[in-house]
Amino acid sequence: MIERIREELGITTLAFHGSKPIPVTVSFGLAMLDPDINVEETIHRADTALYAAKTAGRNCSCIWCTANATHMVKD
Repeated sequence: MIERIREELGITTLAFHGSKPIPVTVSFGLAMLDPDINVEETIHRADTALYAAKTAGRNCSCIWCTANATHMVKD
């Protein structure tokens, strides 16, 4: 679902008062909710995944994975 949102935003452009169109891109960091992990840690995991997405070149999604901290879904 998040990849479809990212792809749809990727074909969107913004233009203000006749200016040159600006392409829209977005990166997402995702973490699974776990009842054994507190909310702050879940947010930290999602934030870590978001920074991994940005480091990977932006305009992509990363999912937190306990096996290797983050796992790239799609670039």
